[in-house]
Amino acid sequence: MAKGLGMSNSESNLKDRFLRAVVLGELGSLENDGIVVTLKEFKHYFKDIKTQYVSSFMPAATFEPGMFTPSHTRFLFRVGKGVYLIHSDVLVGYMRFMYEAGDLGEGNVFDINSGGSDDGSSVNEVCMSYWA
Repeated sequence: MAKGLGMSNSESNLKDRFLRAVVLGELGSLENDGIVVTLKEFKHYFKDIKTQYVSSFMPAATFEPGMFTPSHTRFLFRVGKGVYLIHSDVLVGYMRFMYEAGDLGEGNVFDINSGGSDDGSSVNEVCMSYWA
């Protein structure tokens, strides 16, 4: 079971803290291809972590060459030096997790069962509009 919701930041793991911060718009920026996070802003956001783990987290979560399907540990594309794109399926999955846990606000309601919103938008479109 994923930690993070309803727990203090110190009690949840770094992947959950990272995805939660991105979903809530506290970390990353919306670019043409999706949500991009730089290693510099990542380190600044997680300055409470005093170990080298904060420096190695993003490079360690990067896809191997030729790999495109996210896994539990690999969900970032390196798009430049110190610049990472988050796989959209991971964001959609985490947003669903937050929604089902009642951790998203009223403005983010979409029908999880149908895979989209009331107006026919896909889950990806709804999630991306959240950051727009």
